[in-house]
Amino acid sequence: RLAALQALAETQKPEAVAILNVLAEVLGRETELGRAAAGAALALDQRLAQLASVRSSTTAFRASSAVTRF
Repeated sequence: RLAALQALAETQKPEAVAILNVLAEVLGRETELGRAAAGAALALDQRLAQLASVRSSTTAFRASSAVTRF
């Protein structure tokens, strides 16, 4: 069961955060599985935010002519 929670978090899909939060509530945050689901949701949410900030700071350059590669 813990492996299933971890696998869900490793998908790195935004939908997984909501699913993990629901599982945490259903399982109960006082249980081991509930705490694991809540922790996985938090970690995934932080990872997705980190990935989004990296993507938003990326700059693309376009050239009007072909650029020689070395």
